[in-house]
Amino acid sequence: MLRTIDLEQAHAEDSALRDELRRISLALANSKKVVVITGAGISCSSGIPDFRTAGGIFTKKKRFGVKAQDVFSANVFQTTQGQQAFNQVMGELKEAIDQAQPTSAHQFVKQLYSKGTLLRSYSQNIDGLEELAGIPEALTGNGRDINPDGKNVQLHGTIHKLKCFTCFVESEWTEDFLSTFKSGQAPKCPACEKDQDPNRRRRNIGSLRPAIVMYDEDHPFGDDIARLQNHDKECQPDFLIVMGTSLSIPGLVKVVNFFAEDLQEDSILYVNKTTASATLSKPFGYHIHGEADLWVNMVFDDWGHTTTPTPPKTPAGSQLQGLDDEDPVYMIQLEACNQFLFLSLPVLISSIPFHAEPTKAAVEVSCNQCPRIRNPPMANG
Repeated sequence: MLRTIDLEQAHAEDSALRDELRRISLALANSKKVVVITGAGISCSSGIPDFRTAGGIFTKKKRFGVKAQDVFSANVFQTTQGQQAFNQVMGELKEAIDQAQPTSAHQFVKQLYSKGTLLRSYSQNIDGLEELAGIPEALTGNGRDINPDGKNVQLHGTIHKLKCFTCFVESEWTEDFLSTFKSGQAPKCPACEKDQDPNRRRRNIGSLRPAIVMYDEDHPFGDDIARLQNHDKECQPDFLIVMGTSLSIPGLVKVVNFFAEDLQEDSILYVNKTTASATLSKPFGYHIHGEADLWVNMVFDDWGHTTTPTPPKTPAGSQLQGLDDEDPVYMIQLEACNQFLFLSLPVLISSIPFHAEPTKAAVEVSCNQCPRIRNPPMANG
């Protein structure tokens, strides 16, 4: 059954809602194979507009007589006005993206990657902020090769590469290309121009467009993405997070359903400031209603990654201490079930009467509510 948690309400008061969010943070900390699926909403705070919310790209006025929502359809290239509208939007969007930096949501996915618990990130976004945050791409070599160490998949391609759909050679952006796009025109392909032979019949010179995948357009590397999805499913992910998307695209809904079908509902998390547009075959366990950045910053607080908390004193007057001052997360393992707990959560530490005696190699902790807890290895990153 779906449980909705309003972030503003949970953030504004020390309530049962905040405690519930802490329990989600703890469950996520214990997860080993997390799949994250993201949309445009995780990039908004960087200055990149999303599509459907107020002020989004789809709410803008017509360009060259073309509706904003039609600019990303493959049919836009059928008319001169459509091509002009597409080119201008691409130029303006590229300019905004070049000034953007990864958000807290991107850093959260990077944190999962650093800890070794990110099975895969699937992003609808074309801005490349995942890679800028330090998450390696899974598809390399112009999308033709699978990087075994790659963790991010760009489901809709990237705006940072330009491609000629006559000779299929990719080109890098230049200032001249950017100015041409912003004027509503498409730059000529330099590879086609270079390939002209004055002694032969003149060949067609193609135009460049960003290497993104339009609506109603097949992904050129769809088979490779399907292989990655099947591989990830076989790895048996234990947590699914869907962030910053309204789930309006049927193809993305299929991806969410694919990964959700074998998971418990409490391990399926939806983080977005609007409700989902689609009904899933398996419902989310939680809808965290609000901005993705606000939620991940709460998670960071729970994990102890934004500040170094002062460990609370126990009733006996002793103090729980970590082994590494640079990492404030205390990860301990329950001897009875081998479950890991991250003890940077003040609510967890203070809720049961711990007695701690730090040693040189580890902290040995016992309490009167659970089996002996011993030898806590420190969390990475």
